[in-house]
Amino acid sequence: MSLIEIHNEESHYEKAFEKFVIEQLYELRMLVHEILKSVNHPYSEVTGGSFHQTGDTMLPISPGNSPQFAITPTFTGDPVLTLRASATILSSDPVNFPIAFEDSDTTGLNLIAVIPTTAVIPGGSEAITVTWTYTNPSGSVVTVVGNVTETGIVPVSEVNGGSFAQTI
Repeated sequence: MSLIEIHNEESHYEKAFEKFVIEQLYELRMLVHEILKSVNHPYSEVTGGSFHQTGDTMLPISPGNSPQFAITPTFTGDPVLTLRASATILSSDPVNFPIAFEDSDTTGLNLIAVIPTTAVIPGGSEAITVTWTYTNPSGSVVTVVGNVTETGIVPVSEVNGGSFAQTI
């Protein structure tokens, strides 16, 4: 191999390395840009929301049925797509009205109550309380509370940022 060929080969590697370094600098600049953007524009937080029955809204809240519900959160900015990791759902009567996040849903906004055939669902003024709680990245907690009876969702007043209402 001649000196000219060796020099050309070294030059080829130098150019490839230079291109690699330029690409890495570009990626680092984009990362810094994203970090600065998030510092100047804080993340969106959940401030409240509402519950509503979804799926077959004519499905009775009765033993053996599996009514579906959804949460529609309100945000301080752009909506956050996945809330499930920081959200919990609780039923005041987990034996007769066990409510949980739908297994296939990663958002934490879709719920299902698989009511056992042996369940006793209160009627009249008695109600099962359902509580959805979300903890924002800042540590602030938003709670939406509602009541469910055999006749459906009973609206309650806003509790720490949310409400519970049936939609048709």
